[in-house]
Amino acid sequence: MKIAFSAAAIAVAGGLSIAPAQAQSKIEIIMTNEVASTHWKTSEMNQYAEMLAKKSNGRITAKVFPASQLYNDRDAVGALGTGAVHITWPASVNLEAIDQRVGLLILPFALSDELMMKPAFAKDVTKLVSSFTEPKNIEVLALLRTTDLFFLFKERPIRKLSDLKGQKVRVTGGRIQSDIIRSYGGSPTSIAASEMSMALATGAIDGIVTSGSAWARIVGISAKQASLVPGLGLLTYAVAVDKKWLDGLSAEDQKIIRETMAEFASTQWAQAIKKDREEIEVMTKQGGTFWAANAEEAAPFRKAVESVVKGFEGRFPDAMKAYSEIVKRHGG
Repeated sequence: MKIAFSAAAIAVAGGLSIAPAQAQSKIEIIMTNEVASTHWKTSEMNQYAEMLAKKSNGRITAKVFPASQLYNDRDAVGALGTGAVHITWPASVNLEAIDQRVGLLILPFALSDELMMKPAFAKDVTKLVSSFTEPKNIEVLALLRTTDLFFLFKERPIRKLSDLKGQKVRVTGGRIQSDIIRSYGGSPTSIAASEMSMALATGAIDGIVTSGSAWARIVGISAKQASLVPGLGLLTYAVAVDKKWLDGLSAEDQKIIRETMAEFASTQWAQAIKKDREEIEVMTKQGGTFWAANAEEAAPFRKAVESVVKGFEGRFPDAMKAYSEIVKRHGG
């Protein structure tokens, strides 16, 4: 009688343990962004990479390529699915090119810090946005806070709608932001972040829609007047992943990647608010002026952009209905 011994049986007889090959295989993740290596977003991506390595006991490693070393954010989104990029953290506005319904995230006064710091609300909104992009093989793992955008001018204080009339204002991109500036009587223009300081200095633009980080790290104190209408432009990063690649991993590895991001996102929002305040404080100490509208002062700004919201709702009624239901469900 012949007895056949498998490699697994021999290993067990020898006291060795056998684990599934897929679960034991190492995974190398390529993550990209277009901001500098010193920018806090790069630090956050490195933090997420460290968390992945720790939770997987070193099996899952992520290499972060900042400063457009591989791709800028828009091109990185396009590269998802090619194998060249696995995860990228673009400003959510960059996903409008994939599906314009993502624009609901950029609608004026749509998001608030209060709502997004509710884990259940953030989870439901992320799931909704991901449903728009998944047919194009892009899953959104999380929405992270970027900044509450404000107007930045060299000397011109923005306190009322008429202050923006006729002004050439740089926007970060996308149809929604351009529509907002037009509703205020301004003229929107899209300029790369690296060029906006020079454009402001030479008069090519009059003002900028920007963040505390960009004020402190790019434009500087040559622009002294910052004006915030809270909630007008609360921007997010979308953590976008190659869905086909992720779905091809073992259930264990998918769980690690998703749950680690959920854990990271649970504290990121509050940390980003703190960073915003720190950057603004740096600039006010250098002589800059930061003004935030109260409810009464913000009312005319809200009224003027109602047409922007209604226009979006007219184009994408189902998306707005789904979002409104999420807001109501979570007490917004």
